Amino acid sequence: MVVGDAAQLVNGIHREGSNHAILSGKVAAETAIEAHEKGDFSGRTLHRYRERLEKETPTMNDLRKYRNAVTFMERHPWVLTLYPQLAADSIAEMMNVDEESKRSKQWKILREVIRRGSIPRMIWDGIDGGRSFI
Repeated sequence: MVVGDAAQLVNGIHREGSNHAILSGKVAAETAIEAHEKGDFSGRTLHRYRERLEKETPTMNDLRKYRNAVTFMERHPWVLTLYPQLAADSIAEMMNVDEESKRSKQWKILREVIRRGSIPRMIWDGIDGGRSFI
């Protein structure tokens, strides 16, 4: 049985792995105890580790959910560069205290979004992102 990082039970999107390591280690230990009590360390008995990991922990479901995340980020690199910058600039604009109305600021932000990134591309990124993470 392989557990934790050695089994690549790491979710890079949420930067988590310790929880999966702990859960997989616990399930592996319990499976080993069962095998020891039965005196049966065959593949069939140890396969219970995988079955229990699937049924008793969120680990496999979480990892399956994000299995396409890296490919999505490679196809849409601006999700990690342009969009966070647009969000930060928009927040800074809205929080800036000046003589400009909020409505005027919203239009200014929309013009900047259109200038720096296309609306159809953003829509497609949202659709493709939804498909990649469901």
